[in-house]
Formats: sequence, structure tokens, C-alpha cells
Amino acid sequence: MHLNRLSRVPRSAATAGKLLRSAYVRQNRPVVTVYGNCQASALRTLLQRSPSFSNKFTIAWIPGAHQITAHQLPTIRKILRKTSIFITQEIKNDYRGLPLGTSQFVSALASGAQVVTYPVMYYRGLHPYLVYVHANGALGTPAPRTEGYHDLRFIAAAARRMRPAEASRWLEDYTGNAEWIRAVASESLNELKRREERLDIKVSHAIAPLRDTAFWTVNHPSNDLMDVAVQGIMDALSLDSDVLAPLDYELLSSTVVPVHNHIRHALGYTTTSTESLWTIANTLTLEKRLLESHLEYYTARGEILEHALREHGEVLHRAGLL
Repeated sequence: MHLNRLSRVPRSAATAGKLLRSAYVRQNRPVVTVYGNCQASALRTLLQRSPSFSNKFTIAWIPGAHQITAHQLPTIRKILRKTSIFITQEIKNDYRGLPLGTSQFVSALASGAQVVTYPVMYYRGLHPYLVYVHANGALGTPAPRTEGYHDLRFIAAAARRMRPAEASRWLEDYTGNAEWIRAVASESLNELKRREERLDIKVSHAIAPLRDTAFWTVNHPSNDLMDVAVQGIMDALSLDSDVLAPLDYELLSSTVVPVHNHIRHALGYTTTSTESLWTIANTLTLEKRLLESHLEYYTARGEILEHALREHGEVLHRAGLL
């Protein structure tokens, strides 16, 4: 598994430097700005690898919508005024209490700028147990070691007041609800197709062919799926596609949640022997260790567990977990 190198430059200083360079980028070629969540960074990297794209455009850099601060907005607006092509996901207006919405950014573009829309790539079919818990804000309540991801199975074990050893045995023997797993996959794919209808770029058609390599988590698509979005953008910009060697690492693989064998079986995929290993911050981690951390967390923070049960009670029952 590829390990990202740690930068010696403090993140805040590196961010400021990137923003300033983008704000004063020379306009001898059309400027392209890519906007969205963490997927925007991966998309930008893949686009820059293409000679057809990089020889024609200069790509500017702005942080992801989840990272932008209020004091960065004037610099970002300066970048947007220089932007000829704005490649963007749909971000709701006043996201995080700031004017970060897609339409709010589009209004800052120069007259005549082209807007290309691509989807927020989110798919629960491979990871139906991953959820967000919003106990203390719209952005979600972090879970121990897994960042924003909570696991319905961990929540169920905590609700049953299982001790770690008992919960580990239960989780090891858990075989899931195949009918529910297939329903989640179908519903999630249909939701993505629905959201894509009004967008320029579409990727949902590529998820089934990629099978269990389409996503590493519910919102971290693989390079192969991101390449489908890149191809759509190249077509939208009337650029020839380049034949490039695949990257030797996955751009969004710092967290990888395994596709468990009972999920593979329900979806008709080949089983594997590594289903209990997660990758967290580029480090392989046993699932039972994460389970133990979550049980301890929910025991100490009973209000978080209660909120999780209210927020996801219907899904827990549909899955047969409660």
C-alpha cells in the first residue's frame, strides 16, 4: 500500500503558498479550477497527468470545500475571476456557514467562463455499514481512529452492551443480511444516477463493471472510477484522450474499508482472505481493534450512542442488526 510522504512544510503555510501562487498565476493559457470535496484533489492530479490537458491549460489550486476558511475566501475569489473553466461538484449554498456553494462560486467567475459539473461520488454498495453520525453538527461526529466513519455493526454491539471479547466473536461470525445488502447497493446506485441526471459528467455506469474495486470507502472512489470522470471532462473540453500508464498508488487510499466476504457473496463477487483488515492513515489495522476502540468510545459517550441509534435506528432494523 502506498504511504504518502509527510511534508516538512507546515500544512497552513503550504496551503497559503499554493493559494498565493494560484492567485497570481499567469494567464497566458486558460486557467482551470477544480472544486469539490476530497475527490477534487484526486481529479486535479489525474487531469494534470494528461499532456493533452496540461499543454493547453494552467490548473489553479484551491482547498476542498470542507477545508476552506473565511480568511481564504478573498484569495479564492481572485482565482475564480481568472478562471476560464470551472470544474465543480454540487456544493450547497452557505456550506459550513460560509458562501462556499457552487452557485456562489460560479457567480464570482468572469463572464463567459465555462462550468463543467461532476458528481459527488458516493456509493454504499460495498460498505453498507459505514454511516455518519451527526450528534453535534451538520459535518458529522468523528469516531475513534476511523475519522468520520461509524460502523452500524459497532453501534449494534455497543447497543447490546457487548464486552470486547464477546463483540469480537459476534463480529467474526456475523454473516449479514444478503437481501438488505443487495437493496442498499441498488438504492445507492440509483440515487447516484438520479443526482447525475442534471450534471455534465457521469460515472455511475462504471461502478458495476469495476465491482469491488470501485470504492475504498463510501466516498473514496478508486483511481479507475476517477479516470471515468477524467474521460468525461476531456470529452466536455473536446480534448483527445492520452494513453497513460496507471498510477502505482491509489490517490484516495489513506483509508480503505474491507469489502467483507458476506457482502462479496451477496453481490456475487469473489471472496478474499483479508476481509478483517482496514487501512487507517495508511496503516493496516485489525477490525477487532477498531471495534474495541468504538465500544470504549460509545460507553464513555453514551449520548453519542443514543443519537446514533435514533439517527440510524430504521437502517439498523432493516439490516437485522437490532
